[in-house]
Amino acid sequence: MNDPRYYAAIDLGSNSFHMIIAQELEGSLTVIDRVKEMVQIARGISGDGELAEDAKQRALECLECFRERLAEFPASSVRAVGTKALRSADNSEFLQVAQDALGHPIETISGYEEARLVFQGVSHSIPQQQGQSLVVDIGGGSTEFIIGHQQTPLLLESLSLGCVTFSQRYFSNGCTPQAMQSAYLAACSELEVISSNYRQCGWDVCFGASGTVKAVASYLGENSAYIDRENLAQLFLAVGENGIATTGELAKLRREVLPAGIAILKAIFDQLDIDSMHVSDAALKEGLIYDIVGRLSEKDIRDQTIGQMSKQYRVDVAQAKRVSLFAQALLQELELEEEYHKLIKPHKLLHWAAMVHEIGLTISHNDYHLHGHYILRHSDMAGFSRLEQHWLAQLLLLHRKKLPQTLANNLPKNLSACVLCLRLAILLHRKRQDLSLAVHLQQNGNTITLKVENLDQHPLTQKNLKQEQEQLRALGLKLELDT
Repeated sequence: MNDPRYYAAIDLGSNSFHMIIAQELEGSLTVIDRVKEMVQIARGISGDGELAEDAKQRALECLECFRERLAEFPASSVRAVGTKALRSADNSEFLQVAQDALGHPIETISGYEEARLVFQGVSHSIPQQQGQSLVVDIGGGSTEFIIGHQQTPLLLESLSLGCVTFSQRYFSNGCTPQAMQSAYLAACSELEVISSNYRQCGWDVCFGASGTVKAVASYLGENSAYIDRENLAQLFLAVGENGIATTGELAKLRREVLPAGIAILKAIFDQLDIDSMHVSDAALKEGLIYDIVGRLSEKDIRDQTIGQMSKQYRVDVAQAKRVSLFAQALLQELELEEEYHKLIKPHKLLHWAAMVHEIGLTISHNDYHLHGHYILRHSDMAGFSRLEQHWLAQLLLLHRKKLPQTLANNLPKNLSACVLCLRLAILLHRKRQDLSLAVHLQQNGNTITLKVENLDQHPLTQKNLKQEQEQLRALGLKLELDT
């Protein structure tokens, strides 16, 4: 029997921080531990994006507790992501402190990626349906809506509907019928942008995947795994008149945000014309576990995303593969910063960039690198964190033509190495055929020696490389040619 493998997923949500530990044994995944803290980091974000000190302290104390549980986990088996609140906050400094407290990198992910991970978690936890499923996840700062078939999402959306942010906005003076109605109408207004498309797409069964949905179902009492429209409407009116009862099992922080959650949920039922909703125990954190397993196998969703983009933008795949293989071979010969590997894998990033470096050609040959950069910056890219997507777009921006003189001070060392290798690989493959030259790199500090066999017999390549010497100074690198 094979020894079990263990994985950890950390969901740093706007309302709660969650960590789950899963065990994989003989192809089967089982959750063996769960930790949850209602940090409510969304309460600590000011209008200008600053994170309050008390919110930071709550978050760091929670992450330090998580770190103790993760002490024996390799970096490849842990994934931590931040959602709406960390996307909204001016958080670059806090993220570094938070990563130190957790002992692992923390990624901020887009609303689209959050929705994809939620659906991945739910779809793996329910019996495979013959029809389509609607999944709704009400968080502290945003709500995700997904329609999918089996384990394939068809529609993905994330709206700024959150029980914590709505509590601050509409319930600062307590829970009243007027407050409930104001929150309900605001949620209805947000939902107008998606309601028609979602109703037209349709679904056969609806699942709610969040603490809010679980709390509403539990509060209704009759069936904690199911919510129907009539009972929810009655609860909406009752809470407006009487507030949330202080008795029962609900934690104080959950009671405080539940009226806003009920108002949002009623708006979702009404705008999407939902009759009933099943409660799912799985959500984003479970989706993260399956994503980790996929990344460690041959099923990395990011590879699928790049493949789909290559097809969509009619990339010359043969040329892209030539550039990718050659660039990665060059990168093997350079010095990389080990610490940075934990956050972004340079070889994977370089491969992905090479595979889509020509996507801008579908728009125009002139400055196609600018078009490619724009496409990557603004596309929904399943599986990619915001930081991965940012640096991938930067590689496309920097893979040709003039490099900004300020680049060396603003680009991490590993990304500079990727830029160097990508530019050289593209330059040496301008004939769009396999390279007949023997090429090697040697590095001594900031000096890079490029050894090219019989370069003097290839005057155009020699001329291009000499021009490239000038450009690479912007990376803080000195390129020497050894022929």
